[in-house]
Parts: sequence; C-alpha cells; structure tokens
Amino acid sequence: MKSVLKRYPETLLIVEEDGHAPAPRRRPVRTAQRPSIGLGRYSEIKRLLDSGADPNARLKYKLGPKEFQGSPLTLAVKLDKPNVVRLLFASRADPESTYSMTAGRSQIHWHGPAVCGTVARGNLSMMRLLVELEANLNGRLVSFNGEPNVTLLYDASYFGHAHLVRYLLQQKGNPDIPVKFQDDMSITKTPLHISASLGHAEVVRVLLAAKAQVSHSAVHGGGPPELKDAVDGCHVEVREQGGGRRFGVEMPAWCGLHL
Repeated sequence: MKSVLKRYPETLLIVEEDGHAPAPRRRPVRTAQRPSIGLGRYSEIKRLLDSGADPNARLKYKLGPKEFQGSPLTLAVKLDKPNVVRLLFASRADPESTYSMTAGRSQIHWHGPAVCGTVARGNLSMMRLLVELEANLNGRLVSFNGEPNVTLLYDASYFGHAHLVRYLLQQKGNPDIPVKFQDDMSITKTPLHISASLGHAEVVRVLLAAKAQVSHSAVHGGGPPELKDAVDGCHVEVREQGGGRRFGVEMPAWCGLHL
C-alpha cells in the first residue's frame, strides 16, 4: 500500500491512498517550531530532517484496517524501508522507539519497540539492520496493558517463521519464557507450546533442537501440555523417549508435523 504525505500546521502525517487521515492538530507537536514527520519519499524526509524535523516525534498512522500510535522509525520498519531507517538513525532516531495498538479478542493495549514490526512478515534483513543499529532483541519487549509480557522468540514462533526463530536463538533468546496468551491472559504458553498448537512443524523442530523444555505428561496421559492442541487437532501419538525428556510425535501427513 502506498502512502503519501500531507502537511498540516506543524505536522506531517501519513495519508493512505483512500484519503483517510487523522484530524490536524492545532498546536505544535512535541517540539515548538520543529515539524513531526511521517514516511514519504527519501529526499523529502532528508530535507525535513536537515531542516530540524524531530525523528522521534509521535504520530498516528493506519496500515490497512489497523491503527497505530508510533514514530517515523516504527512506520519505516513496518513498511520495510531500510534506507529510511538508516536515514532516521543518522538523525539520532531512538532504536527503542515504540508503537502501540489495540489487539486481540480482549482488546488489550499492545506496546512494543520498532524491532517488533519485523516479526509478522518474517523480515530478517530488517531485524539484522536494527541489531546493527543497537536495537535490543531479548527479554519481554512487548507489554500487554502496561505489563511486560511477550518475547520476540514467542512472536516469531506464533507466526511460524523458523528462520527468525533460529536467528533469535543464535542471539541468546530464551525459548522457555512463558507468555500470557493474548486472547486469555489467564493462560501462559511458551514458544514450543504456541508453535505446536498452531502446527508450525519447522519451528517445533528448531526449538526442540535448541533443547527447549518439554513439560512432563499430564497426570491422566495424553502427552505433554505443549503438544496437547496438536494432539487434539491431528490425532497425534505422543511417546516418551529418553526417560521422558524427549517425545516422539507421529502425525498424519495432512498435519505436516513429523518429529
């Protein structure tokens, strides 16, 4: 989706091609006499930055049906504009710049740094660029309703991006951090649990190869909790191996998971 810039007093805002735009502000944004910037053509952004525009200004933008509150950097990351990202960093953009949105059936307030914008599309090249520019990859980077919760490794497992999971493990990501589930905060899941429940076979393999912990079988049988959803959905056999520390899993071919 293409985006263009429109100028309002003291502000440059993203406007989608359908013409939708946030209402103009009457007061200067953040810093008096320094315009905020959205995302447009490289030369236009460079001109604005050279004239003193704030690379860390807060702005609202809309991508598809989803509305975000973020920064020029978070938007450039989500739109996969590496040259703009480098330009913003050269003008002292904050590598931990954040964005937020409303997410999930429970309508939680989701808040995380720019690097999170690489995960849904499996954008490893952008993630590497942000690491080069000193972005942090580890820990509970995403907050739900103000509470630190989600790791990048969990999110990459959720979306089924095995190549991101491998990279994050190489960067010392912890595969065993439990995360509160977005649609039911009373439930916690690990990357192995969420990837198995969604049938992401290659992610499961990568996590097991990295010695992600597998819980002991439930008291009444049925295999480890991490694989319960996969078992229920695909009629899987789960057999303990190696003193219960590993599990052999057999699934029909249509399930796409053979470990």
